[in-house]
Amino acid sequence: MEVKPNLYMVVGGGTNTAFLVTDAGVVVVGAKESDQAGRDLRDVIAGVTDKPVRYLILPNHQARYTHGSTIFPRATVIVAHAGARRHMLEPPEADYWTGLAAPSLPEVTLTDRLTLYLGRTRVEVIHPGRGHTDGDLVVVFPEQHAAHTGDLFWNRRLPFVDQRHGGSAAALVSSMQKVLALQGVDTFVPGYGDVGSRKDLQTQLGLLRSLQTQVRQAVARHQTPSQALQSIPIPTYAHSDPVERFNALVRAMYDDYKN
Repeated sequence: MEVKPNLYMVVGGGTNTAFLVTDAGVVVVGAKESDQAGRDLRDVIAGVTDKPVRYLILPNHQARYTHGSTIFPRATVIVAHAGARRHMLEPPEADYWTGLAAPSLPEVTLTDRLTLYLGRTRVEVIHPGRGHTDGDLVVVFPEQHAAHTGDLFWNRRLPFVDQRHGGSAAALVSSMQKVLALQGVDTFVPGYGDVGSRKDLQTQLGLLRSLQTQVRQAVARHQTPSQALQSIPIPTYAHSDPVERFNALVRAMYDDYKN
């Protein structure tokens, strides 16, 4: 679907992908979860434009965003956060990325931000901080007033905090605040869910802050994680999510305040 002029979202195959068509080529955010999903994505792009894919940006290290990278031409520059590339070379992903997929490892990494140009078109790649992992990226398309948020924002779904790879619930709230502070952005392509507005992002941020307050109070009462879960009601917002995701989020918040 076309989200804004020349900016498209492709659903399925692991996560939401965005791609921007410019006179000088295409920028893709998210490569999908497998070779086949990557081929399907490539076919969708080819149905819109015959311009080559110049840049492929990986929002984090996880397979659902990265394993489709192998089908893109070698001329495509692959971009990721330095932490994401590091995680790609750690178990359990190391076997994949040191084998046949090695040529598709990110060639360009960043730790803070990076500006890409395709002709006169500018794309901003930003690491707002830890959140889902310690290697999350947000990609801003200034002319379209839009951004792809990766897994920092799942629209109308609870986020997942990957603590094993540096994620933090407290840091996620801080990073979401920075995303909301981006100037001129009114449309957000989430890692999962429908295209969102600033109001959608504010709604989820408000939910997370409310949960944080309840977890902080549970810790102050010296409740165990299990007791905290029993005392905190699942918000209506999250009723479509598996209860396991709510439990994992509350436990991640508990760890923030207990440690």
